[in-house]
Amino acid sequence: WLIFGPHVQEIWHTHEGMRLSRECDAAEDGRAAIFNNPRGKRILISRPIDVSNISLLYMRLGSGTCPPPAPTDPPFQLLITTDCLNYSNWLLAYSQQISPGIEHVTVPLSLVNLTNSSTVCLKIQQKGEKFAGSGSWFIDDLLIIRSRQLAEYFFETFQTMRSTNWYRLVGGQLKTCDGRISMVFEPHADIRTEIGATTIDFSLSGIIDYNRDVVFHLSKNISIDWT
Repeated sequence: WLIFGPHVQEIWHTHEGMRLSRECDAAEDGRAAIFNNPRGKRILISRPIDVSNISLLYMRLGSGTCPPPAPTDPPFQLLITTDCLNYSNWLLAYSQQISPGIEHVTVPLSLVNLTNSSTVCLKIQQKGEKFAGSGSWFIDDLLIIRSRQLAEYFFETFQTMRSTNWYRLVGGQLKTCDGRISMVFEPHADIRTEIGATTIDFSLSGIIDYNRDVVFHLSKNISIDWT
């Protein structure tokens, strides 16, 4: 569930101090939710979300190429509530200071045991109404994943893409490489961030021989040289 797409108004109830933008080279594609007004509230509240059988929430968080918030500014917070009628009784689920020098981090958050309710609302905020300087931060690629049985291994041939394997595939497309269908990454003028692939979590428990290394092979020149 990619939050900041064309149906953003259907997902979010209200916001202050936020706008959808391509600033700060933050968006992998489309736009990200940017917060950078030096005065006023910075808040984003969702409409009710069905979290029955939900296990994980992923999100990208950072300042991109823009100056980050000052160290004295309050941290980013993610809160949840089951009171989606009055939008009260918020529970803090995650908090993090936006660090300078780090363009973004991918945050996985377990929703298991956070609530017994089947419906919740989310609040994203930076508390306060006056911030030092004009430091920016963004949130993007917020994805909620329904519970599933973790695979015993990770396997991808790219013959038929397994969408459950991948969190993001930026700049990749299926092409014939060395006589085989592969996921090929090439520079693209419309993509202003790093290209690459990020997997969804998968379990290696029970199949790893801890006396051996796990090796990932990568070729950047049509399978001539491998690293």
